[in-house]
Amino acid sequence: MNQKSPELNTTTSGLKATPQSYFLPVPSGSANLFQKLKPYFLLILLAHLPLAAIFGQAEIFTDASDYPPGETVYILGYGFLPGESVRLRVVHVGEGNTETSTAHQPWYVTADTDGWINATWRVPTDEDELGATLLLTADGQTSNRHAETTFTDAIVVFPDGISLPGSSVTTCGTNVQLTATIATCQRGSGGATDYAPITYTWYYNTTNSNAITASTVEVLSLNGTAANTSSTINISSTAGNTRYFFCQVTFETVSSGASCGGSGRPGYPYTTNASAITINTPSPVGVSIASSDADNTICAGTAVTFTASPTNGGTTPTYQWKLNGSNVGSNQNTFVTSSLADGDEVKVVLTSSDFCATGNPATSNAIVTAVTSAPATPGSISGPATVCPNETGVGYSIQAVPGATSYNWTLPAGASITSGAGTNSITVNFGGSGGQIGVSAANDCGVSSPRTTTVSIAATLVIADCADDRMADADAACEAVVPNFLNNVTTSGGCGSVALSQSPAAGTIVAKGTHVITITATDDVTSVSCTANFTVKDVTAPVVSACPANITVFSNSGDPTSCAQIATWTVPTATDACDGAVAYNSASHTPGTSFPLGTTAVSYTFQDAAGNGSACNFSVTVVDNTSPVKPTLAKVTAYCEVELTVPSTTDNCAGTIDGTTANSYFDEPGLYTVSWKFDDGNGNVSYQDQAVEVYAVSVDASASSTPVPYNNAITLSAKISPAVSGIEIEFSVDGVSKGTSFTNGTGTASLNIGTLAVGVYRVTAAALPNCGESADVYLPVYDPNGGFLTGGGWISSPQGALVASPLITGKANFGFVAKYKKGSSQVDGNTEFQFSAGGFNFKSNFHDAGTLVISGPKATYRGVGTVNGSGNYGFVVIAIDGALNGSGGTDQFRIKIWDKDNNDSVVYDNQNGAFENSGAATTIGGGSIVIHEAKGKSAGSKVEDPQIALGYGEQSLDLSVKVTPNPTSAIFQFRLDGNADLPVTIRVIDLSGRLIETRTTVTGQNLELGANYVPGVYIARVSQGAMTQVVRLIKQ
Repeated sequence: MNQKSPELNTTTSGLKATPQSYFLPVPSGSANLFQKLKPYFLLILLAHLPLAAIFGQAEIFTDASDYPPGETVYILGYGFLPGESVRLRVVHVGEGNTETSTAHQPWYVTADTDGWINATWRVPTDEDELGATLLLTADGQTSNRHAETTFTDAIVVFPDGISLPGSSVTTCGTNVQLTATIATCQRGSGGATDYAPITYTWYYNTTNSNAITASTVEVLSLNGTAANTSSTINISSTAGNTRYFFCQVTFETVSSGASCGGSGRPGYPYTTNASAITINTPSPVGVSIASSDADNTICAGTAVTFTASPTNGGTTPTYQWKLNGSNVGSNQNTFVTSSLADGDEVKVVLTSSDFCATGNPATSNAIVTAVTSAPATPGSISGPATVCPNETGVGYSIQAVPGATSYNWTLPAGASITSGAGTNSITVNFGGSGGQIGVSAANDCGVSSPRTTTVSIAATLVIADCADDRMADADAACEAVVPNFLNNVTTSGGCGSVALSQSPAAGTIVAKGTHVITITATDDVTSVSCTANFTVKDVTAPVVSACPANITVFSNSGDPTSCAQIATWTVPTATDACDGAVAYNSASHTPGTSFPLGTTAVSYTFQDAAGNGSACNFSVTVVDNTSPVKPTLAKVTAYCEVELTVPSTTDNCAGTIDGTTANSYFDEPGLYTVSWKFDDGNGNVSYQDQAVEVYAVSVDASASSTPVPYNNAITLSAKISPAVSGIEIEFSVDGVSKGTSFTNGTGTASLNIGTLAVGVYRVTAAALPNCGESADVYLPVYDPNGGFLTGGGWISSPQGALVASPLITGKANFGFVAKYKKGSSQVDGNTEFQFSAGGFNFKSNFHDAGTLVISGPKATYRGVGTVNGSGNYGFVVIAIDGALNGSGGTDQFRIKIWDKDNNDSVVYDNQNGAFENSGAATTIGGGSIVIHEAKGKSAGSKVEDPQIALGYGEQSLDLSVKVTPNPTSAIFQFRLDGNADLPVTIRVIDLSGRLIETRTTVTGQNLELGANYVPGVYIARVSQGAMTQVVRLIKQ
């Protein structure tokens, strides 16, 4: 058995079939419909199945008992355990488990919740299944319940179709035989053969269709059996009609209810394809030809077309042309040739493509040609070869040419035929030219090649080469002797001897100018002349006298305010040998002309009547020896820095001159003297000094010490004195630049630096570049909910703490309480400090609002109090709680006190010289300091490292900025080097504070700026993170 793959469907839900007699044909795969109808099927089964099938037994069924190859078997089973796997297999009866083909291998399905299964199996289409009995088994894999059933495989009979020469047949008056055949019809088990009755019914349509309609004509119906597998009929038709014949085969049932039809259905018809049948009437074949030359009189070499006219030639007739019995031409209805000879015979043989043609092939009529040629070339021409000029009545002739009907003559220029034109003999009158005489013979078929002869004209006397023109230089008297012009004169032609003469004769004396010389040639009958020119030239130039020498004029000798100067001289003269005194004909300058600075060429030219020229050349040089005017330069004053405006002056030759100096930019306070140089470029220089004074300013940054609540934006502010605008102020926090700002009209500059963590920050403001710096001020950033501070005890006051008595040391007692009022920035509490050894007793009056700052283990606050019961003293307390992390484990105390009425001079500081926001403090000798954290304190108010909070401590910045060249008149090259990966920003402003340009780059790069800057001073701020550097740029 062939090993072929089965087509299996193992779905576990769908319509379940009933036993054969109760099978309801529900579409396969309709799972939802099966669930709805299952109770209905169950009632049918309960009514018809034995009780054994209901209690513990399994059954399996198929939807039919017999299937043709390729048909699907629908399988239904019940009686299995819900959800168990059921093994299905189909084998040939008697072969058991020995079959190895894929189609007969087991597969598995799952029983549903009621113990039902359903599946499909497709009958293989190989020959081994025909007539076989197949066993279907089902085995529950959990319940071990077994069920089986059998079914058979039928034979399908297919008709082969009508046997024809092709899909259509065309004949000529004959019949056509058509045959329909089918395959053998077998039926039964074990290969037994039964034969089913068969009916063959023949039809035709008038259109190409095998469908049976109301217009279909039944031709013949025959009965047979499956053993008789073909049917044959003979077809005839009216001539020219096409009909489409087809056969329908029907099978009848045979023994035991079996059938021999498609899918086991008796009476199922099969229809063949339709075949077209056409019968035509026979037709006789004929052909005739005609020539394009109606009278068959042909000139040799002329193309002639012969055309064939066929009768019943069909759609694709074949032509074979014949010339004198030999095959020529191509398979076309025309034949073209240009090589016919006189008496040639032309025919054509036609083979028709008509299926029903008779008398095929057919031969046409014959055409015999008459061919004529053009005349031959005439013989030699008779007549004289030389004639006289203008001779008349000269005769020329040739022998008559056979076949010629006319003659064409050609003559030299100026000659004409006086008689015999168009014949073989003519009479000619000549002019003055000779040349060729030619003649051609002509008829209707062409013109012959010409016959020619040459005729010459006797030569006339001419002067072939006349004398060349000649020249001679005039002597002192402006005269010359005529030379002999006849030496190189030649003649040709003429009759008899030829004599030459000239006039004026050789040796004649003539004056300056051009003279015509006539040369004459004379023979026995005539004379001819030609002319040449004899020119006497004046070649001596005039002689110049009294040409001036070169002249030099100084600017201070005339008008000192003008660069141009006047020069004078005596006009030169000249004389000529032929023309006498000659005046100058051109002069570049005249005496009294004003000349510009430098050397100017002066030229006079003289020319006689013959064009001979002379020149007088000299120069006038104007020398500038006048220095530029010294300008009056006012003193320049400015604050912090100044770029001087370049002064200018006037010069008699150079006009306006800008001054130059070694340095025009000053950025340090002081008094300077600038020496300006004014150079006119002609070696004359003037100098003038200008006083410049740069003033410093004082900077007050106290406005930047105003306390700021935590998380609020911070604006630093400084004021300069005197109050001038446009001064750049650089703000630094704890020694690190935070940026710059320019002062306004009140002398105030402000800079917003964002937010800072809780802490006390040292702020300085500096006027750039080197114009003054403020004193340190301290900015508290506070959290009013950050807790409060208490403390009491004593310290050992060190030397230098009491400024008035720096050597006194000893025990000093302190006590304090500082806390924020609820919902306010006001700091409550009091502070006392007693240094008995120094007679120093301080007591606070109040604490400054917003100054209590608690950051980690350190707390600070400030306020105002009295010393020894009087005065106006400011103070700051720094206290460290040793019990908190980061404190070092010891309580420490510092107090700094200053006299607010005495320029804030310090009177006591036990860490004298240390910054107020540093961690410098003195370890207490007794007592304690406690920082009390408030309940619910915001975690954001804690600061472990103020440097990190400022953004400075995360990485070490090392930014190097180099600018070259500086000053420059072109571009500035910035070289930026550093160890950080942060971007670098460069902001360039002018001295008025206007932003010129902003660029962003990275370190390790070169950057070009300033190509379009106008001359002046600019400030470049180079920033990377918190690091900022300032560079002054000078554009010249």
